Order: sequence, then structure tokens, then C-alpha cells
Amino acid sequence: MVAKQKPPPIIQPLKCRGCIWGRWQDTVQVCARVRCVKDVEMVS
Repeated sequence: MVAKQKPPPIIQPLKCRGCIWGRWQDTVQVCARVRCVKDVEMVS
């Protein structure tokens, strides 16, 4: 008999927490931007 594993917890990505451009909805991050603002800031 195969033991059932729990699915991993669904959590908001750390870089998305507190961002004004997106929101956490149910189990997914919904963002209004095509590219992440925080990624662009890190590259510049």
C-alpha cells in the first residue's frame, strides 16, 4: 500500500508580499504587470 503524501502548502511568494501591483487571490498571485517590478529594480 502506498502512503499518501500531503500536497505542499500554497503560500504567496516572498518577493510578492506587500507589492502594490499584485494581489494574492485564493491560491495564485495575480499581478497587473508583465514583468515583476522588483526584478527590474534588482537588475538596474
